Amino acid sequence: MYKSPSIEIFENVRQPRAVPTTGSGFATVGFSTNGPVNKLMAFNSVSDFEKYMGKAPVSNFTFTHNMINRAMSGNAGGTLYFMRVGDFGVEDGKASVGVSNYSGGAPYELSIASTDVSDNYVKKHWFVARSEEPFTGILDASVSVSFTLNESSEPLTEVFDLEEVGALDIFNTGGDASVYAVDMNKIVRRLNKNSKFSSLATASLVKDGNVYILKITSKFVGVDYSLKDFSLTTTLEDSSNEPVNLLFDILGNDYDPTTGITGTDVVAQTGFKIVAKNPGSAMNGFTIRKENNSLPVGETDENKRTFNVTIYSARAKSSLLETFSNLTLENFVERINDNFYGSEFIEIDGYVSGVAFKEGTYILSEGEVLSDGTTVSVVTENTVVGKDGVPESELGDNTEEITTLFLGALRDPSFLNKDTVNFSILATPELGNTEVQEAAIELVEARGDAVYLVDSPLDYMEEGKRGVKMSVDWSNGAKDRATPITSSYALMYYGWLQVPDLYGSSNIIAPPSLLVLPKMLSVDKMYGLPCFSPAGVTRGKLIASDYFYSPDIEDRELMCGEGNSLNPIIFSNTRGLMIFSQKTADRSNSAINRIHVRRMLNDIKRRLYSSLDVMRFEVNNTSTQSETRRIVENILSIYRSAEVLQSYSVRVSSPGGAEADVLNITISMVPYGLVERIRIFLNIDEAGATITEG
Repeated sequence: MYKSPSIEIFENVRQPRAVPTTGSGFATVGFSTNGPVNKLMAFNSVSDFEKYMGKAPVSNFTFTHNMINRAMSGNAGGTLYFMRVGDFGVEDGKASVGVSNYSGGAPYELSIASTDVSDNYVKKHWFVARSEEPFTGILDASVSVSFTLNESSEPLTEVFDLEEVGALDIFNTGGDASVYAVDMNKIVRRLNKNSKFSSLATASLVKDGNVYILKITSKFVGVDYSLKDFSLTTTLEDSSNEPVNLLFDILGNDYDPTTGITGTDVVAQTGFKIVAKNPGSAMNGFTIRKENNSLPVGETDENKRTFNVTIYSARAKSSLLETFSNLTLENFVERINDNFYGSEFIEIDGYVSGVAFKEGTYILSEGEVLSDGTTVSVVTENTVVGKDGVPESELGDNTEEITTLFLGALRDPSFLNKDTVNFSILATPELGNTEVQEAAIELVEARGDAVYLVDSPLDYMEEGKRGVKMSVDWSNGAKDRATPITSSYALMYYGWLQVPDLYGSSNIIAPPSLLVLPKMLSVDKMYGLPCFSPAGVTRGKLIASDYFYSPDIEDRELMCGEGNSLNPIIFSNTRGLMIFSQKTADRSNSAINRIHVRRMLNDIKRRLYSSLDVMRFEVNNTSTQSETRRIVENILSIYRSAEVLQSYSVRVSSPGGAEADVLNITISMVPYGLVERIRIFLNIDEAGATITEG
């Protein structure tokens, strides 16, 4: 129990022999194509959600967006609380275009590539080196890069030791015992993250024919700014702890081992980057237009020239998103990057005072300029295609890496903040393995005012009638589960369905929660309270293109009887597709093993938490206690008027003494049950008999 000022609600469920008995928003986590990662966001419409978080990333991960779209398009979803997951590693995955303006020549580049790379290793961006001496096994390699940057007559030499950011693994490529490979992607990432290196040059990996080339590009161009004495070396030890030296093949037009490579004399390079503010593919193809250059009358300083920057969505459905007017080279970075009044979509990276910014239309991730009469040079090597943080090697699988992302989101403490986050249903249709489901159940139990929709596995659905028994066993802690699901805050559903993909052109096989959550929210909106069961003909009908298997009466007896709690979705020739049970996963013989009671209690607790806030720090006297009782009874009367709560009583008191600052509120309630079984008795009399009423 808390010792600081607080409100605590304790639930005491009575068994039937003691007491005879028979909203808000929703939350989810998943992948997206835009928006911040691992930050809980709130939205009140589909358009706002898609504007800031983008659409579904790939065909393998569309369940979350489809559920959100269905829940909110019908104006029944209330507030959506969404946390985007993703793994971007050392690359942020932002869509960007490098802007570089210079009048002639090309930036100085030094290229390093292998002369003999098998196709198998080309595909994996491996860089091959030859060893002077054969060795075996996997070696830890720390790679050092050094070069001399001649500036006038005073040479500047820097050595960048990458060992401090981790060793690189060099593998034997097979076939030739003296040929080895290292993943050059790692070298490129680590070079560009090194502050010393990145202040002088940039590294990139470019495919040229059938080989990948490591390009080192100087940020200073001209005779006095050429890279010389460049070396890429490794320090290795094999299994016998003997040092091993690797020789890398260096390719360049003017390469000389003794003098290095001399750069060409061109006008100094100037440039910067326009970058998407959030990682993801949603902004690939967005256009940024720089136009309407004008110099104030009497002004000669080019830095005072004003211009506009406008930002448009992708060209296929281009629409104006933002306009920044009366910018100058002196203030446009500050205005666009401002945390409060700046752009919601882009930021300027690497701009140096005095750099030119020519008129043109720049396209994020493509590095091109539209043919609008302007001539703007864009360094395409600096463009970055936005990525969505979905582990590429694991699409479609409930892998450990993806599970870790979901677990991190579900365990984020922001979900537990009841003062700012208010939802009644949680679902994770994108991923439903045991670890994710357990974490979600722990979350709603910790909140105490929401339920989690548990999807039974698709594999069992495909087994038809036999799969019903497998699904029930799974819910009871067999098959893929080690323990049964027994929480009253967990609602288990059986019935994967074929539904139209709202973000594609075909149907998808979707888990039950994708349709059950929107149905629950629409029922809540229809009746004004989350106390009516989303089941049966009146409130449980669903719309889908097809279904796998409709459980018959024998199946339903197994799923909902004998202490089981797996709610089926069935098809009726006369009534269509519908949810056909309303049990929580609680296995006890109590009122909270029914969904309408569990959700009613959750709703009451939400109202009590927000309404009783005004009583904190009031004097703990009879007047305060009477006012507290009045507030509670007013809340409970809502449910009695709706005829979902049969009766209730409220008692308010203070224990006094050492706990004189405590106010105890004891509420006893008797909810109404639902009609779930109908028994019809037909009495047949002989012909000519008279039937009397009563």
